[in-house]
Amino acid sequence: MNCHVALQRHKGISKKIEIPRSVPGLVTRRLLVMNFLDGLQITRLGDKTKKLSRKKRKVAMERIVHRVAEAYGRQLLYGGLFQADGHPGNILVMKGMSENTKKINKIT
Repeated sequence: MNCHVALQRHKGISKKIEIPRSVPGLVTRRLLVMNFLDGLQITRLGDKTKKLSRKKRKVAMERIVHRVAEAYGRQLLYGGLFQADGHPGNILVMKGMSENTKKINKIT
């Protein structure tokens, strides 16, 4: 299954997450080139959220957990997919987004 099919299966939450896309013409049987997604690994959010109040930090973290859980749940339940490399380095919070519109990047 390619990432374009995965994107269609995540259509319902596409405003909340972004999945990297393969670069046409640069994909072979042995090489996969994906577009660059600028974000911060979820394990490095602590330094970025230190300046927030305790309440805002809790809201931000709950939103991130909810979106990651929703993305994985949709993969399993609707798409029949299992992303077996779901370590924190593969889940990014995009830079430059406002607090209300942060997107989760899943590197699959």
